[in-house]
Amino acid sequence: MEAGRAPDVDLETITGKSLEKEADRRYASAAALSDDIGRYLDSRPILARAPSAIYQLQKFAKRNRALVVGAAATAIALVAGIVVSTTFGIREANQRRAAEQAQLDTQAVVEFQESMLGEIDVAKMGRGLTDDLAARLAAGLAERGESPAQVQATVAAFRKQLAQINSTDAALQVLDTNILSRAIEASATQFATRPLVRAQLLRAIGDTYFKIGLYDRAEPPLLTSRALYDSLLGPTADQTLASMRSLGGLYMNMSRVDEAESLLTHVLRERLKRHGMKNHDALGSMDDLVVLYTDMQRFAEAESLGAIALRECRALKGDEDKFTLTIMANYAWALTQDGKFGEAESLAVKALAGRRKVLGNEDAETMTSANNLGVLYRQMGRDDAAEPLFREDYEMTRRLLGDDHPDLLVTMTNLGRLYCARGKFAEAESLLAKTVATSKRVMPPGFFGTGISLLSYADALIGLGRYRDAEAPMREGHDIVLALTDPHDRGVQHATRALVEIYERTGRPAEAAKWRAKVDPAEE
Repeated sequence: MEAGRAPDVDLETITGKSLEKEADRRYASAAALSDDIGRYLDSRPILARAPSAIYQLQKFAKRNRALVVGAAATAIALVAGIVVSTTFGIREANQRRAAEQAQLDTQAVVEFQESMLGEIDVAKMGRGLTDDLAARLAAGLAERGESPAQVQATVAAFRKQLAQINSTDAALQVLDTNILSRAIEASATQFATRPLVRAQLLRAIGDTYFKIGLYDRAEPPLLTSRALYDSLLGPTADQTLASMRSLGGLYMNMSRVDEAESLLTHVLRERLKRHGMKNHDALGSMDDLVVLYTDMQRFAEAESLGAIALRECRALKGDEDKFTLTIMANYAWALTQDGKFGEAESLAVKALAGRRKVLGNEDAETMTSANNLGVLYRQMGRDDAAEPLFREDYEMTRRLLGDDHPDLLVTMTNLGRLYCARGKFAEAESLLAKTVATSKRVMPPGFFGTGISLLSYADALIGLGRYRDAEAPMREGHDIVLALTDPHDRGVQHATRALVEIYERTGRPAEAAKWRAKVDPAEE
């Protein structure tokens, strides 16, 4: 045997069998041994081992080497081709499945992120921050050996100091800086090659900014989302329409009514065309226009859409469904603004009671209904019924949404105006001064709500006899409201008559006469 060569199995088998200790396991005779050796030398299967198919093929190959080599070459070529094509086919299928799974995994992650963003509760986050800081302080004091009484007193004092800071606003800052802004940056890099996924994530981020009242931060991601969907799927795809609806809702709340109407009417038209009337998305788009047309004082259109949407939604979902209650509340608001108080009260009371039951009192939508019912009672001359609703809305909305949220500015303005009507001018002036300052800081220039707050603030100053101080906010408020309505608008006419009084009271008859000429004769 050559050095390094593996021993021949057949030869080892023959040798081993011939040396077995037990006679019945050895070769029966020398002739049998000689026969197996001959088989080995002739490359035939030996009798000392079980003749497996592979073993017999191996021996056939040795005996017929030339034939087998030629056949093997052909077989190898065929098999190699089969193996290669099969391997690439398997690899391609595996890669395709892996790519599909990766897409599904990414989509699942984005949908999870979208769901998490939609469920953000900044008030709860703020309370959590406060509680966490207090707990860490208590633990640190205890580690230093402070007594339980000392720890309790120090933590109580610390919480009292923290109470002067709106924890919801602190949570908003953390959310914007550490989550939403970083998510926008990540979407541009991590999903650069997956534009549909990026569009979905950006819409969720924009909707979250809108929900928490950071309107200026909401517009860029929503614009990008809409553009991506439009270019990839077209202007009538459901995803494109959803982004357009989000953007339209944002513009409506920013008093950019023409842009809002263009977007929201397109969305409604396409959704009715694709899904018909008995569809959640179509009804939601109708409800958007109810709110927009009410803001634009196009009451006939608002009420027509509101009646249809409420009827269809009641049939589809029932009276106590959250979506039905939203449509009911907005329809009631349109009727309130149009002076149809009897119809409005019935729906507004039912909407508030339904939201208290379904959503609870600690909910922004419930507080919107409380505010709207308060406005209705004020217009009905029932200030005693309106004040507790405004107070509840102010305290709860401040805790839920923070000091800078546009919804809080609305209720602050309403409460301040109520104080003015009830002769509580000092309370009104303090509250409305803060409202104006915040609105100018967080809302875009020329925002309609800022104009109304300015007029209300000036009314408080007039009530305190501070006519010269009232001039600037009254004129600024007048100009903002006029730019978005017309000279016959109630707010514009109120400001015009107030300016006549201001100039008369401050000895400027020429100015008073100029403004008196602008008073609508119907208002005299």
